[in-house]
Amino acid sequence: LHIAPTGAVHHVSAGQSIQAAIDGAAAGDIVVVAPGTYSENVIVYKPVVLQGCGAYSTIINGSTNPTDTLAQWHEKLGDVLGIADTTSYQPKEAPVVMFVGSAPGNPFGGSKAQVDGLTMMGAVTGGGIYLDTDATGVIVSNNRTIGNQGQYGGGITIGAPDIDDSNNDDVQVLYNEVVQNAGVRGPGGIAVFAGSTDYRLSHNHVIGNFSRYSGGGIGHMGVSNGGLIDANVVCFNEVFFGALAQGTADGGGIYVGGDPLFNTDFGGGVPGGGGDGSGDVTITGNLIQGNLAGSGNGGGICARFVNGVDVEDNPNDPTMWHSLGIFNNIVVNNVAAFSGGGIWLKDCARVSIVNNTVAYNDSTSTAALAFPAGSLDSMAHGAGIVASAHTAELAAAFGGGYLQQFTNPLLVNNIVFFNRSFYNDHTLNSGAGGLAAHTTPYWDLAVEGVAGVLAPTDCILTDTTGTDASNISTDPMFYAVYFNELATASVMDEGGNYISVRHVNLIKDAADHHVPSFSSAVGNGDASHM
Repeated sequence: LHIAPTGAVHHVSAGQSIQAAIDGAAAGDIVVVAPGTYSENVIVYKPVVLQGCGAYSTIINGSTNPTDTLAQWHEKLGDVLGIADTTSYQPKEAPVVMFVGSAPGNPFGGSKAQVDGLTMMGAVTGGGIYLDTDATGVIVSNNRTIGNQGQYGGGITIGAPDIDDSNNDDVQVLYNEVVQNAGVRGPGGIAVFAGSTDYRLSHNHVIGNFSRYSGGGIGHMGVSNGGLIDANVVCFNEVFFGALAQGTADGGGIYVGGDPLFNTDFGGGVPGGGGDGSGDVTITGNLIQGNLAGSGNGGGICARFVNGVDVEDNPNDPTMWHSLGIFNNIVVNNVAAFSGGGIWLKDCARVSIVNNTVAYNDSTSTAALAFPAGSLDSMAHGAGIVASAHTAELAAAFGGGYLQQFTNPLLVNNIVFFNRSFYNDHTLNSGAGGLAAHTTPYWDLAVEGVAGVLAPTDCILTDTTGTDASNISTDPMFYAVYFNELATASVMDEGGNYISVRHVNLIKDAADHHVPSFSSAVGNGDASHM
């Protein structure tokens, strides 16, 4: 437990009210919640520590049954904020635990606000943990958020997309289990919105979350400079959106970028640009495995609209552009239904991809936008690292010697290997359609939408043809590798993206792993585990 030498300790036993204990606490105090299940929607509006006795022992169920629960929550929030009308909070109402740093007389900052050692479950609108505004320095640690739904984020949400600057600086999200949550208009697992400067998401397990927007596991949307996403396990998350629109349903594992749906200062919104962009973001040391962008791009990582106004305002000074660093990650066995099973980039002017493994990822080209008009067969796309043409607005913003037509990342010391490309062949399965391997079955690096090539150096690639002499093609000697086993099915009522992709097996014994020899796999385009 946390010790507060200058603060009091308030104990909550089974059957008692957590909210009442918070109401009676002072800044710097600790509220210790005994093992048990508590049915509440807790509002933390003072810099106190909310401490459980372990996530599997102390559980808060945020279900809004019975029917008067929502009315009581709105009344309490109004009292906390000193306002009569809380209807603006309806899209984010009744999270299991909500931090409000803007309550009159109780500013966060001088003392620590933290939630630790609890399970949050059962929310239907506001998600598991929600940080509203002015929640500076909040620590979210050692918790388990499971089975929550949120409009703006399912598991843990920092800020909201309708706020330009939430002033949620220096937030740390550490050592949490974020599993089986769902986002409606935002990421499924962890959501970070504009105004979360210098946040850190570290050592979390983000697994099995779903979003119908972008960012199945983790999503960063809008300007939050200095963001760090490090040492997390981001596995088996999914995004899917039925509408025929680019800019949604991207980033099965991690999405980083501006939020074009809510910020149109630059580029005019979807699909024109991402406004102010993302700020500087670093993604390092994560395991990103088995994630699915079911109707979009970037199965493992998607970065879109990282840059915008920053380039327009400083066309000749790259040091002033937002930067994205992708370092020391393992990005494997992810799937994108459009392009970039491993990593997909667009409107990113300053990207470094160094010391990563990007392997055994797949692009299936089953998304609606992968089909040329009038064709029953889709067009295959790159599967490993894919860079797309800049939007016209960003391409026109560069000046002098820094003209760019597409995202051209620094690619150094990576393993980019055995990333497979498929397309939908309507003649397969007796005319029902199915996945067929692209002519070049392994498509590790690609530029799409404009002529150009990526320029890796000191990398291990499946095929080094046309690349720098420092690259090599050799067996990287992975341990217990496997190809994805994928199946597709047509569902005619999905609003455009009528082909769904799924993993057949998510768990395999080591003895069953398909480990082809390097020479035979490259030579015959083995798709036996397609």
